Amino acid sequence: MKRLFLLPITLISFSFIFSACGNSSNNETTTEGTSETVNETEQTVNEEETTTTEEKTTENEENTTDLADKGEKLFTDKACTACHQLDKKTVGPSLQDISKAYNNDNNKLISFFKGEGKAIVSPEEEALMAPQIETITKKMTDEELEALSAYILSK
Repeated sequence: MKRLFLLPITLISFSFIFSACGNSSNNETTTEGTSETVNETEQTVNEEETTTTEEKTTENEENTTDLADKGEKLFTDKACTACHQLDKKTVGPSLQDISKAYNNDNNKLISFFKGEGKAIVSPEEEALMAPQIETITKKMTDEELEALSAYILSK
């Protein structure tokens, strides 16, 4: 009778031992699967970040292009072309000379347009530009000044 009683206890013990061993190997598989899932998730996140960065760069380039296009229209509409040409000095310096002198410093160029900064391209001709600063560029909105500056600095 004792043997009959010990046999089921022994079988139950062995089943617990085998099932525990099986679970540890399952845990390892699950851990490996989880690691693979985490790595795949990290890769997906990195790809999404790269895509987002590329989209932002493209969006910024498009915004700059749109801004420069608006600036070109302002440049033409405000008759800036009467004194400034793309690649040659006429009454005032060329757009290329202005762009080179301001070295993509949007703030300095806008400051000049607002009458707050000095001319750095042709300081001796600043008096010629003074009436246009007073009557045209000082009256422009910040958005218009940004656009005009973006256009000039794109040359």
